[in-house]
Amino acid sequence: MSTNTISAMILSFLCGSFWITTNAATEFNFQPLVLRAVQQEKESLKRESQLSSQLDEMQRDIKRESAKLRIQSLKEDSANPGPETRIWVGFGLFYPRCLILKGAAGRRTAVYLGTNEGAGPAAKGAKSRDLITHTVLNAPTSGWDKFDRFLIDQGIDSPLKLSLDNEHVVDPDEESIVVEIKSGTHYSMVFFSLFPRNADGRKVVAVCRMVEREFSVIMGC
Repeated sequence: MSTNTISAMILSFLCGSFWITTNAATEFNFQPLVLRAVQQEKESLKRESQLSSQLDEMQRDIKRESAKLRIQSLKEDSANPGPETRIWVGFGLFYPRCLILKGAAGRRTAVYLGTNEGAGPAAKGAKSRDLITHTVLNAPTSGWDKFDRFLIDQGIDSPLKLSLDNEHVVDPDEESIVVEIKSGTHYSMVFFSLFPRNADGRKVVAVCRMVEREFSVIMGC
């Protein structure tokens, strides 16, 4: 057997060993990665389904709370072209509080809807309707231009520049903060816990607290 033949056999053996080792390593390393990716995809789809259900439930809650405050649901009000923004706190065991902002620059109005007790427990029976107040507010303390700029900087514009907290699971007994906005036929809505973990939720809470200071109302955020 020639030297060249022996060399060729050794090279073939080494190449075959390298292929087997590489193939085994690839199978060993990538199989857990594939399984992990599949699991993550399942969890993502499950979370998307949960968020969709929560959005549907929140829309039903908004419609119910709008009826309590004797106002038309913003999403369903086809006669209202906007622009209109509603900032809500409620949907738990307390009466809802809502600030309604209407109009564009130069024609702005603000109305506060709530109860004389502010964030008190929800009363029951016909007399509870007598607790509801519709208060037309003065212009914000810092002026409309500055206030509107703050809203836009926090993502409250049409459409909303905010994302839901996809890690939050709504507790039916806890209060939520909701922002709705409508301009023409375009409607958008987001909601968060009063103690949000994501940045957009914290922006909305900051807006709610600004509302309390600027208009001297009780939102309970």
